[in-house]
Amino acid sequence: MNVPEIPPSVTIIQSIQWASDRLKPGPFYNARLDSELILAHVVRLDRLNLYLNFDQPLTSSEKHTFSDLVKRRIQGEPVQYLIGFTEFYGRSFIVSPAVLIPRPETEILIDYVKPFLERRLQKAPRGPAPQLDLFNVNPTQSVGPITVVDIGTGSGIIALTLASELPGLLYYASDVSSAALNVAEQNAEQLKLKGQITFLEGPFMVPLESKLEKSCDLILANPPYITRSDMAQLPDEIRGYEPRVALDGGEDGLECYAELVKNAPFFLNSGGMLAFEIGADQADAVTGLFTASQLFSNINVVKDYNHLDRVVSAMYAG
Repeated sequence: MNVPEIPPSVTIIQSIQWASDRLKPGPFYNARLDSELILAHVVRLDRLNLYLNFDQPLTSSEKHTFSDLVKRRIQGEPVQYLIGFTEFYGRSFIVSPAVLIPRPETEILIDYVKPFLERRLQKAPRGPAPQLDLFNVNPTQSVGPITVVDIGTGSGIIALTLASELPGLLYYASDVSSAALNVAEQNAEQLKLKGQITFLEGPFMVPLESKLEKSCDLILANPPYITRSDMAQLPDEIRGYEPRVALDGGEDGLECYAELVKNAPFFLNSGGMLAFEIGADQADAVTGLFTASQLFSNINVVKDYNHLDRVVSAMYAG
C-alpha cells in the first residue's frame, strides 16, 4: 500500500489525525486508538498527556519513527508488537513476536481461580512460601506452601498476575519456547517479581516430573486451541505475526487439553484444581475429556463477559 508521507512540520494532534486517516482503509477496528498508542510510545508520553501537549511539534527523529511504525501497522503488524507492551489485569507486560498477545478474555481465568486459592489458604493455612530449590522439593510432603503451576506461560501474564495478586504462594511457570521464557523473565523483573516464580523450559508437565508429584494445588493453562483447519482462516494479523506454537491446537484443537487432563493427576494433590481457558465452542469437548478420565469431579464451565464459554475447570478426586 502506498502511504503518503507525513507532513514536514506536524504537531501531536496532527500526527494522530494523519495516522488515523491512513489506518481507516485497512482492517483496523480502532484506528484512533492505534494511532494514539503508537505516538505515545514514540514521544514517550501517556495517552492523556498527548492531548495535554496537543500542539507540541514532533522532532525529525520522532516523525520518521512514527511514520515507519504506522506503515508497519497498515501492513498488519499488531500494535502490541510495534510498541513492545500491552495491558493486562491493570498491569503493563512486555510482549514480542515470541509470545502470544494477551487477550482480555484471559482475565476471566484469573478472576475464576483467585477465590479458589484464597479458600485453599483459609482452609489450610500453610504459611508463606519458603525459598525452595525446585530440585530439592520433597514431592511427598503433605503440608507446604500452596503451589500453582502455569503451563505454556508465554509472556507470563497468568503466573505473574496471580503472584502479584496473591503473593507468598509457590509459583512455577513452564513453556516449550526459550524465547517466550525470556520475555516472561523480563516481565517478572519489571514487575519486581524476580525470584518469586520458577520458570522451566519444556513441553507440558515434563519439566515437573520427579519434582512436584502430588504437590500442586492448582494447574492452569491457556493452551493452543485453534483447530488445524481454522488456522488457515485466521486474519493475517494473527496468522502472520503471532507464534504458531501458541495457536495451533492440532486437528481438533484439543491436543493440549487431552495431554494435560491425562497427566495432571500425577501432579495435583487431593482436591487440587485443573483449569483451562477454552475456545468459545469447546466446552462440551473439554468437559468430556474430564468426564472420560474418571479422575475429576466438580466440572465447571464459566462464561466470559460476552456470555461465551471461556473457562473449564475440574477438581482432582484422587
